Amino acid sequence: MITATLYSKSLREKGYCKLATTSFPASRYDLALAFAKARITGPEDCAMRFDRQSYPQINAILKLLPQNGSSLDELNFFAKRFVDMDVTSRSKVLGMIRMTPPDSYMELISLMYNLDHVLLINAGSYAKLGRYLVDMNEAEIDKDADPVEEYTRIGKERVINHDGVFILGGYAEYTTDPFSLPRLRDGGALPCNTQGDDWVFRLVMEKFDADGNEIEDNGIYVYLPYYDPMLEQEVELGNVNNFTDKYGYTMTGVETHISAFDGVFDENTDIGLLNSLAAEIGRMDDAGFVKFIAVLEHERARLREKTGDVNVTLAGKHLFCALDYKNYDLDPRIVNAEDYAKNILYRADVDPVLADHIDYHSYGLAKLEEAGAEVGSYGLIRPKEPRQEEAQKSGQNEGMNMNL
Repeated sequence: MITATLYSKSLREKGYCKLATTSFPASRYDLALAFAKARITGPEDCAMRFDRQSYPQINAILKLLPQNGSSLDELNFFAKRFVDMDVTSRSKVLGMIRMTPPDSYMELISLMYNLDHVLLINAGSYAKLGRYLVDMNEAEIDKDADPVEEYTRIGKERVINHDGVFILGGYAEYTTDPFSLPRLRDGGALPCNTQGDDWVFRLVMEKFDADGNEIEDNGIYVYLPYYDPMLEQEVELGNVNNFTDKYGYTMTGVETHISAFDGVFDENTDIGLLNSLAAEIGRMDDAGFVKFIAVLEHERARLREKTGDVNVTLAGKHLFCALDYKNYDLDPRIVNAEDYAKNILYRADVDPVLADHIDYHSYGLAKLEEAGAEVGSYGLIRPKEPRQEEAQKSGQNEGMNMNL
């Protein structure tokens, strides 16, 4: 709903900047990956700019509010609430923003708790508003005058007298003095959990009749990792499949918060495998999760090179290879092959005169291949110990060098 581009303030001051785009409401997984991709060290180092939104009023007000990491929780909370609203409630919020522009995120959030004090009328012009008021016996027209002019006059008077506004959803006005309404205090606690939903996978479950036709209004969501409410522990591998058999549901789709998994799983994926993977991810801290995704990206690149399939995805055992992320090193300071080469030569204390004649890019690519490493979206990712194929290749190269 709200799309923002994040970047590091400290890097920008140094004349270097990496960008990461994320959408709000965002889960902790979304924010962890965005911070890592943009090399943002923490909320205090985060700056952002808002991209064009679906609602011009939202975009206009966001530009006036603080655009830094300290307000991420408030922004996330507002986005989550706004997305969950129906069309009428959203229109009321947009009208309130126009009538009483907030100067902080907490004031913006406060608007959503005062919807009962806003009247929304389905009228997009003075004339339509006037006609509505006459039909509701709230105003009278001069029968000898032109009806359209009378409706327009009545509509204008209503807007002026009630400080109302026309918005995309019609006409809005306060029914109570807006400055007497309760507001959240700046710096105070938010009403509930600030993060977006932190589930990893959401299964779309439907019921079908004997003829294979979908039974309406019987769909449910199953969130993974799935927990046994009695034992308060993860359901063992396969038990979620038993859940679907027991209650007669069929999985028709898989949704995820993690963009790296987009298109990887579908209704044919084993639910037990998904639940096991979701449980593993749920135990990761943010740094571990970023490394996991970096390894996943690395494994996909290797598989793509091996198979020649540019659309290859990771699933099954290939996906679980990435769960071995603790046996990898991730260095976010390395952003390309040239950086890697300079890092190696710096540690080797190479003569500066000789360094001036080195092709850093080619040397870096060669050393990356030798180490079985790769520079990806999150930095340099490499196994702590070379894979068997890389070790064999390295041994062959050493043997050739000895023969020479």
